[in-house]
Order: sequence, then C-alpha cells, then structure tokens
Amino acid sequence: MNMTSMTWLIRRELWEHRAIWMVPTAILGLLLLAAVTGNIALGNLEIDVGGGHLQQMTDEQRATAVAVLVAVIIGLFMASMAFVGTFYALDALYADRRDRSVLFWKSLPVSDLETVLAKLLTAAVVIPLHGLAAGVIGYFIVAIGASVKLAMLGGPVALLWMPGVMLQTLAMVAGFVFTYVLWVLPVIAWLLLASAWAPRAPFLWATLPVFAAAALEKLALGTDWVVGLIDYRISGMPEQIFSGADADWAQMAGGELLSRSLYLFFSPDMWLGWAAAAGLMAATIWVRRYREESI
Repeated sequence: MNMTSMTWLIRRELWEHRAIWMVPTAILGLLLLAAVTGNIALGNLEIDVGGGHLQQMTDEQRATAVAVLVAVIIGLFMASMAFVGTFYALDALYADRRDRSVLFWKSLPVSDLETVLAKLLTAAVVIPLHGLAAGVIGYFIVAIGASVKLAMLGGPVALLWMPGVMLQTLAMVAGFVFTYVLWVLPVIAWLLLASAWAPRAPFLWATLPVFAAAALEKLALGTDWVVGLIDYRISGMPEQIFSGADADWAQMAGGELLSRSLYLFFSPDMWLGWAAAAGLMAATIWVRRYREESI
C-alpha cells in the first residue's frame, strides 16, 4: 500500500468534508470570543470575588479542578466530533456517487481498498485527532482567559496552570477516546457500508434494517437481543471502564484507567467487534467495486 497515495486520499477527505475542521474551528471561535469579552466563568471557583477562597485551595483540589476542566473541554469537542464523524461516515462513499466523481476517482491508479481504508482512517483516526487537538487549544484559551480575569479580581493567576496534571489528563482522555473508537469500529464500518450501498438517504439505509430486525425479533421471540447488542456496542466500553464504586472518573488514577483499557483490548468482545468490522469493510470494498455508479 502506497503511503503517499494514502496521505493524499486523506487530504482529499479533508478538502471535500470541511465540517471535519470547520466545526472545531467554530467552537474555538466561540471560546475565544468568550475569553476576549471576559465571559469565562469559573463556576464554584468564583465564590469569593477577591480570590480569598481560591487562595485556600490545596494542591490536590487544584489538580482535581484542572483535570476536570481539561476533560470537560476536550469532551465538548469530542462530542461534537462524534456527530461529525457519524455523518461523515454516512456520506463518505455516497457523495462520490451522488456527484458522479466516483468515475474520476476510479480512473486513477488507486484501488478500492485504498479508497475505503482512507475513509475508515479519516473517521476513526483523523476526526478524533482533530477533536483532541482542538480540545487542547480550547483549554489554553479558557485558561488564559480565566487567568486574566483572576488577575483583575486579585485571585491566583496560576490556578489553571499545572502542566503535569494537564499532560496526564490529556493522555488519559486520548487513551479513552481511541479505545472507544476501537470499540465502536463495527458501527463505523456499518455506516460506511450503508454509505457505499444506499441508492438514496444513507441514514435510513443504516438505521431502518436495524429497527426492522429489532422489531421482527420482538414480535417473533419477544426478546431484545438486537437492541441490547447495539446498546452494548455503543455504551458498553464506558460502562466497563467506569463501573464500580471506585471508578470516579475525576479521581481515577492513570494506572487504573490504563489497566481497565488494556483489559478491554484482550477481551473477546473487542476482538469479535474487530472481526465484525473486518467483514463489514470487506463488504464495503466489494460494494464499491461492483455497485452501479448511478443513484
């Protein structure tokens, strides 16, 4: 596989699907506007305008506040990028047939495998990386704005500047994000398959078969296995990592989160998900190769 071709294919996805970089840029713009206009709020940290309460915070309390703020800001961006990634996957292969550009791309010396793999990497790697990078920039915007505001109020300017805690939290969040991406890989592959197959409205082609299967199962067997499987594949990984009385995400040590994530990597459910994703991606490549080009 030619890495140069793969790089250009991924760049093409960024050119054609501008929401990948426009959405985080827009959110950063709103954060920057809030910082410039002085509307950065510190929540419960602003109990004392003069900063007296903040001065009494222990290092442990400061570390917790910084860790929570980093996680919340990055989580905001990752939630928005999850929506972007979902609609990107649904449109990635459908758009080529909609505007007939697929005829041009198939005339180039680029295989269907490379094309589909580039779209999978964009959805599973490039989009989350954009979210993480924007989240880090967003934290710095908030931290700088909060520091200026605290300086004006006579509070502790360095309140949100703890590099060690920031880096540790970023590593934990990044590990969680990409573990989750690997967990939901079958869902991403299913959306790409729907995008490659759908003659119209790929969202309906991705969701209606699932709803139909769930309804038929309920009528025939009275069970909810299909619904349970979808729910488990979407939310099962966070539930397993943060389950238990000692799994407070704000207090969880990096080593504990790492051990729980590694356990998931070696769990049968993760490997079965990868196998399902591989089968769905093989079907997607086959559909792109032999699908009628007109829609």
